[in-house]
Amino acid sequence: MSLRRSVKGKRPVFVTGDVDANLNRLLAMISALGAEVAVLRDRQRTLEQLLARQGGPGPEAIEQFDPDPADRAERLRWQAEFLRRIYAILEREADEAGESAAKPR
Repeated sequence: MSLRRSVKGKRPVFVTGDVDANLNRLLAMISALGAEVAVLRDRQRTLEQLLARQGGPGPEAIEQFDPDPADRAERLRWQAEFLRRIYAILEREADEAGESAAKPR
């Protein structure tokens, strides 16, 4: 099975007219994340099935898994970094808006 690794074509436009461009940006971010979740879910399901077929842990064992404190801390660190990357454009734009508001006119 071959999974698509990059988006092809034009950027999606969800709303046209005089609507704020932020709405299109937000919907594009949500759509990209939704596509990533779908791919990850397919891959996770494939791994669970392969493990179960080969006598390894199946979906039930994965659901019951309790990470140790070090692993839990690493997962939380990764999640925080992931969210920082997702919202980076919003943070950058807020910083730029703050800088331009602070400049004397």
